[in-house]
Parts: sequence; structure tokens; C-alpha cells
Amino acid sequence: MKTSITKKILRCGLGLAAVSGIFICNSARATLYWEANTANGTSVFNGLNIDEPGGTVTVVSDPLGKYGNVYRYFLPDEPSGFGKERTESSGTDTNGVEFRLSYNTGYYIGWRAMWNPMPINPGWVALMQMHGYGVTGQGAPLVLRAVNGDGNIYLQANANGVDTNFWHMPFRQNVWQGFVAHVFLSTNPSVGYVEFWVNGVPQVFNNGQTRWYTPTWDNVDGIWQDSYNKLKWGVYRSGAMDGTGDADAYMSEAKVGSTYADVDPGINDLSGIIQVQNKASGKVLNNQGSLTNGSAITQWTITTSSNLDWQFIAAPTAGYFQINSCKSAKDAVVSGASTANRAGIVQWSLGSSGDDQWQPVINADGSYTFFNLHSGKVLEDPGSSTNNTTQMDQWDSNGGNNQKWNLLKQ
Repeated sequence: MKTSITKKILRCGLGLAAVSGIFICNSARATLYWEANTANGTSVFNGLNIDEPGGTVTVVSDPLGKYGNVYRYFLPDEPSGFGKERTESSGTDTNGVEFRLSYNTGYYIGWRAMWNPMPINPGWVALMQMHGYGVTGQGAPLVLRAVNGDGNIYLQANANGVDTNFWHMPFRQNVWQGFVAHVFLSTNPSVGYVEFWVNGVPQVFNNGQTRWYTPTWDNVDGIWQDSYNKLKWGVYRSGAMDGTGDADAYMSEAKVGSTYADVDPGINDLSGIIQVQNKASGKVLNNQGSLTNGSAITQWTITTSSNLDWQFIAAPTAGYFQINSCKSAKDAVVSGASTANRAGIVQWSLGSSGDDQWQPVINADGSYTFFNLHSGKVLEDPGSSTNNTTQMDQWDSNGGNNQKWNLLKQ
């Protein structure tokens, strides 16, 4: 039997924390180890790596006007070639004292980022790194980067000279996004791991899981004690770029803590009450006011009605969510747990077949595609219908606008 969010809040009381739609009773004390407070300027960083004349790290007003003062990393054009080019902050300081990540310990690292402009062709551009130091030849156990202008950003594990890209998503510019990495630091590939959230949504890696096991501490000489990791933000691009074009990276609210709540950058696409709008039709999911299992989920013109309001609730399978009607408290499910194209979407109480669990995947335009756990197919508006009362169905993913959904906060 499904427990309402209200009941969860009452049961959790003052120990309630909300993480990516997951409500957690947690009485453990949270710890904020470090934060990049713009009021302290660049003193919050252990140092700056600026290779290009004219490169700067400064505090500026958010160019999009949303988040007040933010950090700007400016890397100027260098048309004559300069090898690897960078404007980065390196390391984390608090009141003049360096904070270092400890071995055999877990940390949450959160921040907001916005990039514009960001030339990324050819070569690579590192946008955030957890880089190893202490011994010559160390790599970066975790890098967020763009590669060869293919339209994606990647997470790369780069410890001990081994490069592995284990996740990617569309690279979006001129929009703020929230990132949280949960890392456990170890040289042991069976112990060290990474988990990752984008805009509050847990990401699924190339292994099909939300946790990627990998060495997260470089020990190129076989001795972990003489190594350490530093956190770096900014723009670091390969010599292949030849400095083609100015680059700007903006960052705010960078933090390191012991829990997700410590470092939450406050951008959560799936929190609160949402209307789910189809990109092709412009209409939103509608439960038609029904309280009955098996009632069709249709679409309707945007208006103010609980029939059109939904909540995303973290499902039993990591990275998946129930799309739960605020009217009926039932979920959008594939009728009869079908795996066939054209199977209709209805509402039903939470079950165990997985047909009521959906994985959100962000598209380059900021919309989402929802993949069903049981069928592997996606939620769509059949035939890009613009008619009210058209029942939604599932289909093989094909990238059509009728399979893309905008999330409208209420």
C-alpha cells in the first residue's frame, strides 16, 4: 500500500530531508566541510591556475539574473597556439586553511554551473575535476568534460593512467544546472565509487546502475599515503583547441559536505507539484478527475486543476520515479504491464511489475524523455495528437517531440 507524502512528513517529523524526491528520516548530524561563498572572493580557493594572459577568475553578477553574485572563469582566445589552456580554481580553503578530502571517506560535492560561450571543437574541455596530486604523473579520478563538440558532456574516471567515460548527457549552454557528486575515496576499484545527480535527478551510468565503482584516489606509485585530491572548477582545454574563441564558465554554491542536503544546489526539476507538458501538443498529462484504477491518462489544455498536477516519487528501483497523480494518488502505468508499442497509459496503485516506474532522461533542449522500467519504451503522445482526451501510450524511443516532456512547476 502506498504511503502518502503527508504521512511520511508526519512520521519523519523534524528529521525530514528531501533528496531528489526521496524523503529520508535522518537524525544524523550533517557536516558542511567547505563552501565557495562569493562574499569571500577567490580566497575560498587554494590557488588559481591561469595560463593565458588575460585569463581571470572573478565574482560577477549572474548574467542570467537568477543567483546574485557568481564566479566567472574567463579564458581568452589565444590564436597562436598555447598548448593546454586553462583558467581554473584549484583546491578548497576556509579562512586561509586548506581543506583536503580524506582517504577512505565519502563526500557529497555540489555546485551550480552555466557555460556560455564554450567552444568545444576540436579537443576536450575539462569543466570540473577531482585531480590527484602529491606524486608526479597522477591523473584525475573524476572529470566532467566536453569532447570534440559532439553535443555531450561526460564523466570520466582517470586514475592510474586509465581513462574511462562512464556517463554522458547533452551539453547545454546558457542555462544554470545543478550537479551533485557523491564520491567514496579509495584506490580499490571495488570500494571507490561515484554517484551523480543533475538537477536533482539521479543519473544512470553505462553499467545501468546509479553507482559506478572505480578507483577514486590515484596511487600511481602504489602508495596512497603520499597522494591527495584537489577539487577544480573552470575551463581547461586541450592544445588541439588552439585557443579558438573566448570561453566563459560560471559557477556558484560549490560546497563539500557529508550529506546531499549539505550541498544541494537548489535546482531540482522533479520536486514539488508539476504539470507534465508534451512538447508536440503543448498539452499536459490529465488523470480526468478519476479515482479509479484503470482510468486512462490523457492530455488536456493547461489550466489550474488537480487533475493535471503530478508528483515524482522515487521508486524502489534507483534512478526511476513514480509519476503520481495529485488527484488520485495513483501512478501513471502501462496498461496490463504490456511491452508492446501503442499500449495505453492508465493510472493504478503502486505495484511490483515495474510498469509504474519511469526513468527521466534529460534532452538537449531541457525537456525530458521517460523510459518505462518494465517495457523499456517511452511515454508519448500518440501521433503527436493535439486533441484533448487523447490517451497517452508507449513507443520505442525515436527522439520525436511527442516523446519529450517539459516539467512546469506549480
